[in-house]
Amino acid sequence: MAVHDYCTYLISIIQQSSTYAPITTSVAAIKWICCFLHLPDVGSSFEIRGVVSYAKRKLGKHEDRRCGVTKDMLAKVVQMFANATASLKDLRSALLCILSFAGFFRISELLSIRVGDLMFTEFSTRLTITVRKSKTDQFGSGSHVYIAATGNLTCPISLLRRYLASSGVANTRSMYLFRNIEYCSATTQYMLSSRNVSLSYTRAREIFRECMTKIGADTHKYTLHMLRRGAATAAASAGVPSRALLRQGRWRCEKSSAPYIKADEELQFNITKAVGL
Repeated sequence: MAVHDYCTYLISIIQQSSTYAPITTSVAAIKWICCFLHLPDVGSSFEIRGVVSYAKRKLGKHEDRRCGVTKDMLAKVVQMFANATASLKDLRSALLCILSFAGFFRISELLSIRVGDLMFTEFSTRLTITVRKSKTDQFGSGSHVYIAATGNLTCPISLLRRYLASSGVANTRSMYLFRNIEYCSATTQYMLSSRNVSLSYTRAREIFRECMTKIGADTHKYTLHMLRRGAATAAASAGVPSRALLRQGRWRCEKSSAPYIKADEELQFNITKAVGL
């Protein structure tokens, strides 16, 4: 195959693709064919390398401009959904956001929590949550998330205790913490479904979008995963050691956690003062 013809073929793939993967596969395949047939390596020619470089710029990953959820936004969520007269339905909405933020949870981890995975210690001022299965836990050995009471409006332990008391699941250890909610017309109140089925991702996303809409946030910029990103950014800005941050977020290394942490401009400005100029 002539270099010109192969360049034309790659360009046609670029025009039809939305990711860089087909280009990588095609170049690897042509290199293997050339090696197998003892032909000149077309894939390493100057022209092909130029097309591949163009494909990387056009189809490569771009900066994710979605924003991390902030603690001020969560305070608004709690004010709207967890006031003194809040229903069980609204308490669940607030808790889903607060607990996800406090524990750096992936949504799959959050929705898989059962009541028996919660362990309160020291007069209910500390909470340890067992994560039975995680994305980075290949051997299924499990991990723990540690959450402390803050005494603030957005205190995750206080909100969790209110939710447990309202839902009546405190003594049913095998039940999922987040389940569907049904409306009882006889009592005119909301109650958790008796079926022990975890809340679906789709429903959790709807709940989160409802919370963001109510506080006036753009739902295109904020997704469920932005709770995890916002928590990581807030912890890093507060000076939490990287080792503790990695453990709380269940990341393997700093390279994995870096995309979640947005640079704090105020800290960057402090560098000039730190060097003593």
